[in-house]
Amino acid sequence: MDVKNEKNKEIGYVDSVDLDEVGAFFHKIVLKKTGLSRLKRVLNRQSGNPLSFTQVSTEENGYLKATTTEGLLLQIKKANGFFDMSLLGITLPFISIQTVNTAEIKQQIKNIIQYYHYPELLRVKIKKDIQGWYHTKKDKLFMPAEVNEWGIKTIYNLDHYLGFNNQTHCAYFTNNDENNANLIKINQNEEIENILLKKGRLYQRTNSLLILDSDTATQLADDEYVNVDVPALLITTPFDQPKNASFTFQAEKFRYPVIYLEHGNAGTLRCIMPAGSQPESLFIARKFKFLCLFVKNNLFVVNHSFVPTDDNSSQRLQLVFEGLEMPVQGLSKHYIAIPRDPLVTDDSAVIDVIITIHQLVKYYIEQASAETRDGHVMIPLPRLVA
Repeated sequence: MDVKNEKNKEIGYVDSVDLDEVGAFFHKIVLKKTGLSRLKRVLNRQSGNPLSFTQVSTEENGYLKATTTEGLLLQIKKANGFFDMSLLGITLPFISIQTVNTAEIKQQIKNIIQYYHYPELLRVKIKKDIQGWYHTKKDKLFMPAEVNEWGIKTIYNLDHYLGFNNQTHCAYFTNNDENNANLIKINQNEEIENILLKKGRLYQRTNSLLILDSDTATQLADDEYVNVDVPALLITTPFDQPKNASFTFQAEKFRYPVIYLEHGNAGTLRCIMPAGSQPESLFIARKFKFLCLFVKNNLFVVNHSFVPTDDNSSQRLQLVFEGLEMPVQGLSKHYIAIPRDPLVTDDSAVIDVIITIHQLVKYYIEQASAETRDGHVMIPLPRLVA
C-alpha cells in the first residue's frame, strides 16, 4: 500500500471481534466512529506519537515493511496484541537531514536504534544507488568510497555483506561493478583496505554460513581467504566444473569451527592439510551419511560421502599432505604420491601424498563396520607406511 499522497499516514489494526459485533462497528466495509475505540495505532517508542509513513507494503509472512517520513525502514509485526518493530535500514531522508560528518551520523543512528529491534548490520542509503552499512555492535560505519593518493574518490558500492572479523576488526563485502563482482575488505579504521577485482563471486553469505564457490579459481591467494564470525564455512565447486579443472585450498588459512565440503562435479577438489600434519595424527568418524575429519581445532564434514554415486566424485575429493618423508618400506596402498614442486625442494626423500575421500570411507567401514553410523567411533587415518 502506497500512502504517500494520503493525508492520514498512520497504520493501525482492528482487534479480532465476534461476528455478532461486526455490524456494530462497520457499515458495509467502512469502519464507523463507534468502532474507533477498537482501532490501535503503531506508536513510536521514542515519542509515543503515531509514526508517519511514506510507503507501506505487505510481506509473505504477514509482516508489514514500511518507510517512515524520517527515513527509517521498519519491519512491523503484531505479537501478543502489540506491534513489534524492527529497524531494517536507514534511507535517504534520514541521511539528508543529518550532517555529512560520519561521527555525527553514527551518533544519530545510535540514538535512534535504541527504540527498535535491529540486526547486526543496518543498510545506510547514501545516494539513490549507493549504500553503506552500520555495524550496530561495533559502532562502525562502513562507507563505499576510496580516496587514492591524488585525492580522487572512487565509489565501490557495498551491495552484499559477508561478515565481520572480531580479531582484526575488518568487514568484508561484495559489490556488482559492470557485471563483475568485486571482493572488498574494510579495516578497523572504516577505510577500504583491499579491493579484489572480479573475486566477489567466490563468496556468499546466509544467516549462519559463509559459502565459498570456487567458480573458475584453481587456488586462493592469501588475501582471498575470508574469515568472518559465522559458525561454519561451506566449500563447494561449480556444477559445470570441467574434468581437467581443480580447486585447491589450504585448511589452516580458514578459521571456522566447522568446514563443510561439497563436491559432486567432474573436476577435483583438494584440501591441503596444515603444515607438519602426519596422517596418523588426524581422526575420522562417521555421522550417518557424512564423513567427519578432525583437524586440530576444526571439524571438516564431507557431505553425503557415504552415499555411492555413479560419477565416483568422492575419488576426486582429496586430502593433501605436503613435505612428508618417504618411508623406507614404501607407501601404504591408501596413499598416492603426487609430483612435488622442484622449486620447493630437490630432496627426493620428501614427498607430497593424497588420500581420497572414497578411500577414507572404504577404510572406515573396514575398521569400524558398516553399522557404525552415529559418530561415536573415531579412528586415526591409515598409516603412511606400507
